[in-house]
Amino acid sequence: MYETAGSSHTPEAIAPLHSDHGADEIVTLNIIQGELLFVDERGAVLAAENWRSGWRRYEAYYSAHGIAPKDLTAFG
Repeated sequence: MYETAGSSHTPEAIAPLHSDHGADEIVTLNIIQGELLFVDERGAVLAAENWRSGWRRYEAYYSAHGIAPKDLTAFG
C-alpha cells in the first residue's frame, strides 16, 4: 500500500482465527519516509517520529539496559 503525504487513518487488522503458536498476533513491517505524526481527534500533533528520533530511542533503551546497540546500517 502507498499513502500520500498528509493522509490520516487508524490502522486496523483482523487477528487470525487459529494460531499454531498458541497466541494470536499480527506482525507488520512499516516503511516510512519522512515523519510519522501522531495526532489527537482534533488533528493537533501530539508527537512526531522520524529516523533520528527512532534511533535516539533505540540507543537510549540499549544504553539503559547495558546492551551494545547493533549496527542497523549494515546487513548481516
